[in-house]
Amino acid sequence: MYFRRISMSFLALSVCIVSVVSAAEESISTRSLTHEEAPFVFSTKSPIVGSTKAPAPTPFSEPLFWNQFRGTINGPGAYDDHLGGAVDSSANGRIVAYGARYDSTCEAGFRAGTVRVSYYDSESSEWKQLGQTLYGEGEEDYFGKSVKLSANGYTLAVSANAYKTSDGDGAGYFEVYKYKKKKKTWKRLGKRITSEGMGDESGWGLSLSADGMTVAVGSYAHDGPSDNNNNIGQTRIFRFDDTDWVQRGKSIYGEVDSRDGTSVDLSADGMMVVIGGPETVYGLGKKLGRARVFKYINDKWRQKGDDLIGKTDGGEMGLAVSISGDGKTVAISAGCYYYCEKKPGNDRVKVYKLKAGTWNKVGESIYREDNESAFAKAISLSEDGNTIALNAMRGDSDDYTAEGLAKVYNLVDGKKWKKLGQSVIFHPHLFGYNGDNSDNIALSANGRVLVVGSSEKKNSNVKVFRLGSYKDTPSPTQSPTASTKAPIAAPSTKAPKPTLSPRPSLPKKYWGEKGQILAPDEPGFYNTGFSVASSKEGNIIAINSDFESAPPPTGNKKKGSAMIYKFNLTSNVWETMGKRIFGNPDESSFGVSMALSAQGTHFAIGSTGYDGDRGRVNIYSFDEDDWLQLGQSLVGKCRKDSVGWGLSLSTNGEIIAVGGYNGDKNTDDDNTANSEQGYTMIYKYKNKRDKWLPLGKKIFGETPDEEDGTSVDLSGDGKTVIIGGPYFGKGYLGRARVFKYGKAENTWEQVAKDMIGEVGEGEYGTSVSMSLDGSVIAVGSGCYYFCNQNYVGYVDVFKINKKDTKWKQLGNRIFASKSGYKDFGNSVSLSNDGKTVAFGAIESDGKMSTKVFQLNNKKWDKVGETIYGGGDYSQYSSQHVALSGDASTLVVGDREENKATVYTQLGLPS
Repeated sequence: MYFRRISMSFLALSVCIVSVVSAAEESISTRSLTHEEAPFVFSTKSPIVGSTKAPAPTPFSEPLFWNQFRGTINGPGAYDDHLGGAVDSSANGRIVAYGARYDSTCEAGFRAGTVRVSYYDSESSEWKQLGQTLYGEGEEDYFGKSVKLSANGYTLAVSANAYKTSDGDGAGYFEVYKYKKKKKTWKRLGKRITSEGMGDESGWGLSLSADGMTVAVGSYAHDGPSDNNNNIGQTRIFRFDDTDWVQRGKSIYGEVDSRDGTSVDLSADGMMVVIGGPETVYGLGKKLGRARVFKYINDKWRQKGDDLIGKTDGGEMGLAVSISGDGKTVAISAGCYYYCEKKPGNDRVKVYKLKAGTWNKVGESIYREDNESAFAKAISLSEDGNTIALNAMRGDSDDYTAEGLAKVYNLVDGKKWKKLGQSVIFHPHLFGYNGDNSDNIALSANGRVLVVGSSEKKNSNVKVFRLGSYKDTPSPTQSPTASTKAPIAAPSTKAPKPTLSPRPSLPKKYWGEKGQILAPDEPGFYNTGFSVASSKEGNIIAINSDFESAPPPTGNKKKGSAMIYKFNLTSNVWETMGKRIFGNPDESSFGVSMALSAQGTHFAIGSTGYDGDRGRVNIYSFDEDDWLQLGQSLVGKCRKDSVGWGLSLSTNGEIIAVGGYNGDKNTDDDNTANSEQGYTMIYKYKNKRDKWLPLGKKIFGETPDEEDGTSVDLSGDGKTVIIGGPYFGKGYLGRARVFKYGKAENTWEQVAKDMIGEVGEGEYGTSVSMSLDGSVIAVGSGCYYFCNQNYVGYVDVFKINKKDTKWKQLGNRIFASKSGYKDFGNSVSLSNDGKTVAFGAIESDGKMSTKVFQLNNKKWDKVGETIYGGGDYSQYSSQHVALSGDASTLVVGDREENKATVYTQLGLPS
């Protein structure tokens, strides 16, 4: 062993001589990523602000093949550097990080380790290094044991599991780096976080949240708080507080010899973590292994569901773990690498989904094949949890002729895991199997890009593969071979039958995730996403959150709030726009409805519960760096008017429609015959007086309990308004009316006749929306409160005729697919041209969902898949879905999950 060490040190010296030349060449030739070269438009791995539901799974077409994407990413070529033993990618797979933990350097010495990041340069169609090479500090630190990238690829976490302290070897640490575009360098973010004990192997397990601001680090050999529980294992989670890394909650420990923290993975928002303890003992001394999932709640890590326990003694359940973006799906490897008997049936991967506090298995286990070994030492889930990648060895892992494999599986019909494409050979057999390879594969957020590290002793490298419909495409000028030519059919003597031209179909689209925004990273915020709003282009959005200052009985001071975000195209994240806007103490309804002007510079927010349910609306204007109130608050005249549930802004934000659904013509007495008729008031802002003045008179409902003004929407110029009264008429038929402003008379005149619901208790007018010019309207018949289970909800879209005398149905009525839908057509939102409509619904099984339809040749065709998630259906909301004016962006609030998700409309990839 002594002589082997001498020879390897001599090898390290030779590496130093080469690296000096390489560094000089690198300084001349390497270009870092510029803004123009940024290889992605948005991150599907949900970049988040402040702290992210994953997009619906995209169907995969057949046949499929993993094609290598451009060239191989090579390192300096050092012998036995283990480059590719750890890899990770940005959400879209176009930025790749890779560690070489056995790499030796002049400064640090033998096996100090190095880490590099490469990006795909679309101009040259090549992989190029991003920033400088990062080096370990000391001999045999193994810097680069694990590498993790943020969703946008500009934040990098690196661990060195064998780092030495003054107390001894194997302590371990992690560091986080952020890419500085102007200087084209990686700069460390905060301090280095070292282990809490000697020999902890801290950093063996490592994970980074989508925004790069939360890190989970596993120390599988940690001996516990008292330092006398051998290999209990420890997991710590840290959050960057703009200055340094601060631990979130207390450390999470395993049991004696469980080696908890061997594997860890964070949800996209960093609020949930899965931890593997592959040697946990259960029953009569059986080393079954396990995985546990925790959620961060009120500064504590609370376990979600029961332990997920292995079935085989020595099966090492928890050897590798992975978690979906929303934290509700986990994949766990029982790879059976170190201890168990190597026979088919022991090695497997299991996937579980959390429902009602219980982990339910998804599909059958994925088993290794007869000729495979070292199965699933690394696994990687897609963002939605429906695609999984894993590694294996073809042949005995101790045999120099063994080959490394990367395999990908996709969930079919929610029941069966089907292999996706071919097995990718990632490790040439000539130099044998080297190293642990517990982190050498990574899957992009949508499951269509696979990154694989080949850490053989010589010529180690990283390759990126993209899922395609074929392996090779012949050039257009290439003559087909005999086997590929189709036989020529004899000419037909029959005249062909005339065929009808089919209705042209829309280009295939899907909704790709453009980020999730969670409640602030502080205790007390909840109901995030009850209401949302979007600017015309979808680049500025507003999200509400309720806030409780202290839990009862000591506090219980509830107040609503709202935050506005702007999408940064350079960094690919949603950034806060000004400070958070709070309501008054005990004003929890502040934020039940919101609206943004077309450019996102004006913002309106409603509070129906203000001053004894009098209700109010505040309007703000953005002034360089913060929101300033514009004019006075618009307050209900009488008690229980509930002003602010329905509101809408004109394009320039200087005309506003405000609904008071409980308002009354004559009094605030709820017992009068015409109580709760409801009304709508339109105001115009006068800049010189800094005041909102009435534009015409109030528009009242006409029958008791009609609740007119529950929903309102303005045309772009603010001169046309649609108003919903969902409880109009006998049996709560509901209706919608449209009014146009006449300047000469200073009055609002109705346009054509009422649009009245056709089914009793259908609550027609629950939600309404209007096109930019006011000529197209959408009306939802959601039937939330009173309808029976056989009711089938629907959404209508109408267009006014040229004489403004009749509303004509535009396309077909959009029905629920079956009875039992509740609140179908809530939160209706039209695009500016009136040709795309989005709306929320509650499925028959209670799931919240959002659907989008586009007008195509007089028929409404669905755009993309149904998006699931939208909050707690126990409380009605007509504001949790917002479609941008150009229909490119969709915002969906999910108050149950305390978040909002932003989607963008994309063409379906080939």
